[in-house]
Amino acid sequence: MKDPEAVHKTSVEWWQQHRGAALMLGELDWQAVAGVERGDDLSIALSRSLMHYCRRQQLMPALTARQPEETGESLRRILSFEEGHPALPVLTSRIPADISGRFGVRVILEACCEYIEAGDWRAFNLSANIPESEVEIRGNFPNLIGFSEAFLEESDGEDVASIISNYIDECHPNCSWVLPQFVGEAYRALAAYPSERLMVEAFDHKVPIASVTGTTWAEWFTWIAREFTRHMSEHHSVPA
Repeated sequence: MKDPEAVHKTSVEWWQQHRGAALMLGELDWQAVAGVERGDDLSIALSRSLMHYCRRQQLMPALTARQPEETGESLRRILSFEEGHPALPVLTSRIPADISGRFGVRVILEACCEYIEAGDWRAFNLSANIPESEVEIRGNFPNLIGFSEAFLEESDGEDVASIISNYIDECHPNCSWVLPQFVGEAYRALAAYPSERLMVEAFDHKVPIASVTGTTWAEWFTWIAREFTRHMSEHHSVPA
């Protein structure tokens, strides 16, 4: 039976409806699959990056991020499409051609879907403070990492104060779209990594980002959160 939606929806509409599954496929560690020859070993090869994806998504706010169960439902829906469905090439374009050719797109999607539905990844959510992959850390702290890579180099306090001020000037008057999320990430880092050792492991080793000379990671995140919050209070608060 043909899907009546297949005739009417555009590629963009299919992407919007199932982008959670499509983006997940783009995050998986396909290099781990490069040496796999048997379909039985495919799930094992993908399980580590699937676990990272599921852990991160479950820890993110449900109102702003697709939960793993939603991605699993999207995968099941995609698997129900008949061969030649116009959504398939749009949603599976991030699977490397050599791997999709070796195993088949449906086998790969089924392996991902079965892993999510089995729910084994839930057992890892409370097991460790430090995310185990660069993808997970970048997913949890995109603004902190993006700011560091784009604006911050190894600098002393005076230089950084000027950089922060200039960054706020660039955001103003649209600060409410950027700064609150930034502050949230700073405090999330402080809560997720409550010791300097954990901070160093995450932001010096796992995802090396520029720091501020003479300050600890906790001092830097507290500093930037304080400055952004002060600007919001002084320039964007509603009069009583």
